[in-house]
Amino acid sequence: MEKLAKRIADLIGNSLGQDDEQKQVVAYGLSAILQFLAIFVISSVISLIGGFFLESMIMLFAVGLLKRSVGGAHSSTMLSCTIMSILNISIVAALAHYFFNSSSILIPASLVAAFIYITALFLVYKLAPVDSGNKPIVKPEKIKRLRRNSFLTLAVYILFSIALLLFANKNARLISMAVTFAFASGWQSFMLTRVGAVLIHAIDKLFDKEKTRT
Repeated sequence: MEKLAKRIADLIGNSLGQDDEQKQVVAYGLSAILQFLAIFVISSVISLIGGFFLESMIMLFAVGLLKRSVGGAHSSTMLSCTIMSILNISIVAALAHYFFNSSSILIPASLVAAFIYITALFLVYKLAPVDSGNKPIVKPEKIKRLRRNSFLTLAVYILFSIALLLFANKNARLISMAVTFAFASGWQSFMLTRVGAVLIHAIDKLFDKEKTRT
């Protein structure tokens, strides 16, 4: 994807008379767009086949939106990031759909969601925002703004989950959707911790080894 984005950026840059720095900016933006499209398309296909499309889309957008404010560990390469995102979205969405899709499990699901949200709020309070080495966050006003946005985002997810659970007696599918919002919050909050960073680093090393073998 990075090579394709660079080629497209070069074509656009040459036609517009842009310099190398401007082409790099365009290539970076195109890489992000292509990566999102790849994650969206592949996750959609998997979830449509598995019957958990709604949960998959909640996971995709809820994690992405929360990550914008809380930050957290991320893969060092686009390939590992893309594969990890697809696996994470598909596995969590499938778990939510198949294990929390019955009216008889409303109370346990509510307790699970409550526990995850309490943990997520605690981790965000203690750790967010977590920056990267390449883009450190040092301005106090930006840190304050990101923390405020983090809590607002979590508050919205909590309200969504509560609303979905309140109407779950009419449609049991709403339970799995409510739990998926909680799972998305829990996953991205987990990425703020050292354990989350170690996990991502280990997966990156695994992909590096596989790439070296091939």
